[in-house]
Order: sequence, then structure tokens, then C-alpha cells
Amino acid sequence: MYVFSLLGFTREVNGSGPFGRCVLCSCNNRSRQCDGETGACRNCLVGTYGDRCQLCTNNVQGPECNRCKPGYWGLSENGCKACDCYTPGTAFSNSTLCDQVTGQCICNATANIGGRRCDKCTENSWNTSTGLFSCRGKSCELTFSFINRRSLGLSSTLHFCFPLLFISFLSLLRALHYLMFLLITLRLISSFGRVPSLLLVHPRGSKSTSR
Repeated sequence: MYVFSLLGFTREVNGSGPFGRCVLCSCNNRSRQCDGETGACRNCLVGTYGDRCQLCTNNVQGPECNRCKPGYWGLSENGCKACDCYTPGTAFSNSTLCDQVTGQCICNATANIGGRRCDKCTENSWNTSTGLFSCRGKSCELTFSFINRRSLGLSSTLHFCFPLLFISFLSLLRALHYLMFLLITLRLISSFGRVPSLLLVHPRGSKSTSR
């Protein structure tokens, strides 16, 4: 029976015995293997199933059953998965379509929104609202980012610019340097102001010449 399955043949009449006539498997050109007695097809093409490989699997578009329905992606033996786009972050805020291979939704690029589901800010930008509707970008190339889980369950990437932080730190050091220089200068001026009065003091043991 298994030999017939490998060769692509089955009994014309199920249960006709070892001398029954054999015919080709009938699988709608979606498989060449079938049960040698019942004719039930095996190893149907991805996206199809059934005794004759005549049906499309979950969320697969017919009649060829070789592509996902609109709004779905990732064709496999189990069918297709929903795009699950975050519509407020998509183009025109109402798109539910995605690439059928990668699952990438059509994001609102003008608002710097990205991610597969259009639920994140693009690199070097951060969320400017409580919901993810617009992301603000900046020209920094070196950034430090972390994920901030908002109340809506969205993951928004916030960024801090290393160059700006470094410049701010240098400015603070420069201000402290100037302050220390000013304090030292004032102290020196104060010390020099006491010098004339010190010069008026006679050395010990000296005698006045005045009578």
C-alpha cells in the first residue's frame, strides 16, 4: 500500500484486493502521493489540504491557495497569520494590510512611526503623545535608548543624545572652572589689600629715630 503511495497510484475501487486496477492519485496537481487503497492525498502543497488537496487552509486565498488573503501574511502549512497592524500608526491611520512575506505593515513614515506593526517610533525619534500617533526625530547619530511601556500597552522608544549630554557636561565643568578662578582671584586681591598695613609695622628690636 505504501509502495503505491510513493509511486502516485491507488486502487481504482477501494477494497478491490491485490488484483484491483490501479490509477493515478487525484490530488489537483498539489501532491503526487496518496493512500494506495483509499486514494486520500498526502503531503499537499503548502496552503492546501483535504482528501484531494482541494481546500485552502486558514486565511489562504483561493482558488489557487498559494497566497494569503489581504490582511494576513506568512503562508505555511497551518495557513496565514493576521497582520495585526496598529492602525493609528499606519498610513492614513486606517490600514490593515501588510507584506505577505515579512508581515511589515504600511506605517506612517511622515510621523516617524515604524516597527512591524507600526507601533513604535523609528530609530532616533521618540513619542510625543500619550498614544503613539506622532514621533519626533532629531539629528543625533549617537543615541542611548530605552523602552518605556505606556499605559496603552505600547512600546515607545525614548532617546537621549550622547553629544548633547557631553556638551552639557563640558559646559558645567567650564562654569565651575570660571567660578573657582573668580574665587581665587578675589582672595588674592583681598590678601594684597593687607600688604601696605603690614609694611607699617616696625621690625622687632628696631628703635624709632623720632624724638
